[in-house]
Amino acid sequence: MNVRQKKLEMIEAMNRARALEPSSFVPNKLLDTLIERMNLKNDAELCRVLEVQPPIISKIRQLGKQGVQFATFPETVVPNYPYFSFIQPAWQILGGVEHLKLLDQAVTVPSATTDGIGEACREADMVVSIGVNERDGGTIYNTQLLFDADGSLVQHRRKISPTYHERMIWGQGDGAGLRAVDTRVGRIGQLPMEPC
Repeated sequence: MNVRQKKLEMIEAMNRARALEPSSFVPNKLLDTLIERMNLKNDAELCRVLEVQPPIISKIRQLGKQGVQFATFPETVVPNYPYFSFIQPAWQILGGVEHLKLLDQAVTVPSATTDGIGEACREADMVVSIGVNERDGGTIYNTQLLFDADGSLVQHRRKISPTYHERMIWGQGDGAGLRAVDTRVGRIGQLPMEPC
């Protein structure tokens, strides 16, 4: 089997695995095996190597082709909003499989994931605000990232005060990113959701 055939086989396997997990950055056993064998850091790097684009990056590129100059993506769209926290009791949230999965999938800043988003913004020549679950040590934060049209990360802001069940998921932000910044499309400030 030649390299091209092997690559196509891995892409097919990855797409089948991702069909089971609709989130854009979801590691699973097959992806973990591929990542390990290819000496990569995470599945975002695997997507880059295999030339498969996660949905967010594809959407940024698509909007750029349509001439969009500024796009905003939802709160914690990467990898997903922790809806499980609405239905699970507190003990199950903190020690449960879904919380550990979210911790594993959460984005570190900077990382290959944020580099990929920045690269897509640069290619699309577009300013993008995007919500991510950010992992810093053992804590997850509800974070808004703002990328300028040149792909640079110009704002990194954590939600200051998660509310109700969110406190079981996200740590409190420190307000460091609570400011407006200049971008190619003008001054922009971000709030993930009230209260922030």
